[in-house]
Amino acid sequence: MIALCLVFVPSFVAAHYARGPGGVEGVAWRPDKGWRFLVEAVGHSRGAQLGSSQSATERARDVWAGARPRGRRGDAGLGVTARATGVELVWTDGPFRVPAPAGHPAPTPGNDVARPRGPFSWVVYGHLARGPRQMIGMLDYDTGVAEWDIRDGVGAP
Repeated sequence: MIALCLVFVPSFVAAHYARGPGGVEGVAWRPDKGWRFLVEAVGHSRGAQLGSSQSATERARDVWAGARPRGRRGDAGLGVTARATGVELVWTDGPFRVPAPAGHPAPTPGNDVARPRGPFSWVVYGHLARGPRQMIGMLDYDTGVAEWDIRDGVGAP
C-alpha cells in the first residue's frame, strides 16, 4: 500500500500545478507524468528568478501596473490599462490559447496564444480597465521575463 502511494503521490501534486491555463493535461493517476513533474520541478527550482509567489506577485505588479510604457513591443498595447492582482504557478507543456471571459475584451488574433519558455510559468491575473478578473500576462519562472502580455493586442468582445 505504501509503495502504491509513493508511485501515485507525485501525480496528484503535479495535477495541482497543471490546473491553470495551458496546464499539462491528464496528470491525475498518471505516475509517469507525476515523476516527470518532480524531475522538472527540482531542476528548475534551483536559481529560479521567481521562485516564490511573493516574488512573482511583486514582479507582476511592477509589469502590469496600468498602461504599457512607450517603446515596448510597438504601440499595439498603448492605452490599454491592465493591473495585476495575483499569480498562479502553472506546469505547462507548450503553447496554449489564452482564455478570456465571455462578453469582455479578449486578446486579438496573433496575441491569443501564450508561448511558455519552459515547463513552469507564473500566470498573471488581473483586470483590463474595469473588467472582470482574467489572465493578463505570463512570467517565466526561471528568468522573470514577461512571456505574454494582453496589452500587446486587445480586441472587442
